[in-house]
Amino acid sequence: MFECSKVYACSDAHYFFSPSSPQKHSVVVQRVEERLSALGNCIVANDHVALVHTDLDRVRNTFFSFLPLFLSLMIILFSVLHTTQTSPSLPPSLPSSPPLQETEEILADVLGVEVFRQTIAGNALVGSYSLITNQGGMVHPKTTVEDLEELSSLLQIPLVAGTVNRGSDVLGAGLVANDWAAFCGLDTTSTEVRFGFLVWVGGGGV
Repeated sequence: MFECSKVYACSDAHYFFSPSSPQKHSVVVQRVEERLSALGNCIVANDHVALVHTDLDRVRNTFFSFLPLFLSLMIILFSVLHTTQTSPSLPPSLPSSPPLQETEEILADVLGVEVFRQTIAGNALVGSYSLITNQGGMVHPKTTVEDLEELSSLLQIPLVAGTVNRGSDVLGAGLVANDWAAFCGLDTTSTEVRFGFLVWVGGGGV
C-alpha cells in the first residue's frame, strides 16, 4: 500500500501531487493529466527543487495540440452529412478552451519549487534512482564524480552515491526519508545505512 502510494504520487512538506482524483488531505492535492502516470518514479523533490523525467508531459502536449483541430473537423463533417436545410449553414463552433498547463508548470506552482529535467547515471527515472531531502540526498551508485558534483551544486545539498537492500540501485523502492527520519528495506546492510546516516545526519557527501 505504501509503495503504491509513493510510485504514483510525489510530495514535499506542504503539498501532495497525484495523477488520481483529489481526496481529502491536510495538504493541497493537485491532479495532472500525464502519460507518465507513475509520478513517484519520474519526480524527486524536496522543499526547494524538483528533478523530473526528461520526457515528462511532452507526448501529452503533442497529442492534445491536435485535439481541437480534430474535433472541429469532426463537427464540420457531421454537419455536412446530416444537414436538412436547403441552404448551407455554418457548423457549430467549439467553445474556446484554456491553454493546457504543462505538468512541469503545475509541479512548480503546486510544490513551489524550481523544476529541472535531469537524468541520474543515464536513467530518466529520477524518482527511482535517487532520493533527496532538504538535508542531503543519495543517488544511483554508478553516478560519476562529475555528475555528483553537478547535481549537488544544482540542488544545493550534499549527495552520496549508494545502494539499499544489499546492493539494489533502485533507491526509490527501498528508501524513504524526510528531514528527521529515514526508513529502509530490511535487507539494507549496516554499510548502506552508514552512508545514509552520513549524508542526512552527518552532512557528508559531495
